Amino acid sequence: MTFHVLTVGWNLDLVRRLADPIETATGFTFSHILDPSVDRRGFGSRPGRQFFFVRDDLRFALPEADTALLAGLEQPGVPTIHNMVMGDRLVRRLAYRDALTYASYLARRFEELFLEIKPSIIIGGFDGLHSGIALAVARKLGIPWFAMNFTAIPLGMVGFCTGMSPDTAFSCLPATADALRKLAERTLNEFEAKRLTVPTYLSANSVAMILKRFPAHFRLFSRAIRRALGSHFDRFTQVGPLDLVREYVRKRVNLYGLSKQPLLRTPPSTPYLFFGLHMQPESSIDVWAPFFSDQFAVIEAIARSTPPSHELLVKLHKSDADNYSRAQLNRLRALPGVRLVSPYAQSRDFIEKAAVMLAIQGNIAMEAALLGRPALLFGDSKSTQMPSVSKVKRMTDLPAQIRSKISEERPDRETIIRGLMSYLSSYAPGCSNDWQDMPSDAEIRALAEHFKALCDHVIEQRDRLVSLERVAIAD
Repeated sequence: MTFHVLTVGWNLDLVRRLADPIETATGFTFSHILDPSVDRRGFGSRPGRQFFFVRDDLRFALPEADTALLAGLEQPGVPTIHNMVMGDRLVRRLAYRDALTYASYLARRFEELFLEIKPSIIIGGFDGLHSGIALAVARKLGIPWFAMNFTAIPLGMVGFCTGMSPDTAFSCLPATADALRKLAERTLNEFEAKRLTVPTYLSANSVAMILKRFPAHFRLFSRAIRRALGSHFDRFTQVGPLDLVREYVRKRVNLYGLSKQPLLRTPPSTPYLFFGLHMQPESSIDVWAPFFSDQFAVIEAIARSTPPSHELLVKLHKSDADNYSRAQLNRLRALPGVRLVSPYAQSRDFIEKAAVMLAIQGNIAMEAALLGRPALLFGDSKSTQMPSVSKVKRMTDLPAQIRSKISEERPDRETIIRGLMSYLSSYAPGCSNDWQDMPSDAEIRALAEHFKALCDHVIEQRDRLVSLERVAIAD
């Protein structure tokens, strides 16, 4: 039987850039339930047997919400429905009943399509309500579900997640200890020499950048106008033209206000803890760490836990510098011992001198770990495999954890290498998730090997389950 891969929520461009060449390289059959913002009516004459749609027509009136259906999808390893809703940047803004109506429709539709397509595995994602619902329905039907997770340090490594957080990532292509050590040593050497940095998008910070990006913003606005005038606007998956204008104006006002703020650009000589704000909305915290997605509440908890001998420095994210108003920044600054760091300051300078690095998720904790700096992480992450990174326990334990981290002995370089080897063992060479460029032929071959190994893994797991069931019946 042909191994059948079903992707959920990918757009047509990603299908062409990634799925189609992998399908050719593996010989597997690929089908696609396209991003919910695309319907059959708007797709034209291109669909083939491999394309399916959440809705045939976005104008279709959705049936009533079924809360019993949604409650029945909740189980260990699956986010709660409310967390799924709160993690969707558009649905979270809708009336609660409307959000449940859309979630119920997605649940019914995915079950219908999964039973019709009968995939061997489902490849989902982390963004949007549809991603969480697809995982929940796949679990209900017993269909293996995975999402691809791409590393930023180093770039080009890929693992498969079995749930909605990066700590579930694993590699079907385990490397030898010698290969892992060479990769870990090379990664650490390049990071120490500052040749390896985390790629980030820089938000507009000058009139020149605003003018340079204005044509792209205007194209987005024009597209939203055409959708609205053509009755093809969908409030569940698309941003309306008025919302785009409001958001654009809000960010320009915030950017102007930011220039008037007293922000640190270099580390102080006095002791401090360091927290890096995450870009938001963003799946790295809204989905991967939903119970810590209120960053202001997290910062307040850290401030309450920081000893008076130390300050708490909070750095604005360079990709999200225009997201916060003057009132929001003043709210942070009003917390005891808190000072704000410019988004355009070099994070590494602050990490190198911080007594403790704190983060909800992500790469900034890995940067601290590679330098051997003590770090506390709120979310679930593979970064906790590094020797200097610990997971935050109960919030009431945070003061003691911070004091412990301040006095913690620094790991030696060999211990850091071994921790990095453990971290990297969950990944194997593939490609980065910057889809502006087509993956190279070598990267496609590497990804094809990933999928072949994943096929073997799924078949092995299925055969093991069948054997256990036969033993149970015989007993």
